[in-house]
Amino acid sequence: MKYLITGLGNIGSEYWGTRHNIGFRVVNHLVESVGGNFTEERYGAIARIRVKNCDLIVLKPNTFMNLSGNAVRSVAVFVAAAVVLAGFGVSLLF
Repeated sequence: MKYLITGLGNIGSEYWGTRHNIGFRVVNHLVESVGGNFTEERYGAIARIRVKNCDLIVLKPNTFMNLSGNAVRSVAVFVAAAVVLAGFGVSLLF
């Protein structure tokens, strides 16, 4: 099964060390821990990794947090994946 994991945060260096970017930090750690890397794509930085026989698409939207739903929806529809929002403990199945 494929899963979309989205780490939410705000773009811009002024937010990097703040609580507003904990989602970005969590997914950075996940991707780095398995040797993956992010590439910039239309809706944000995306990494494609495999963990315990699961294909994970990891997204860091390139919008501010309050507009990230548009990026998440677009990528989820494109990959037809189960969606997990990091930091919020919410899972949605499409």
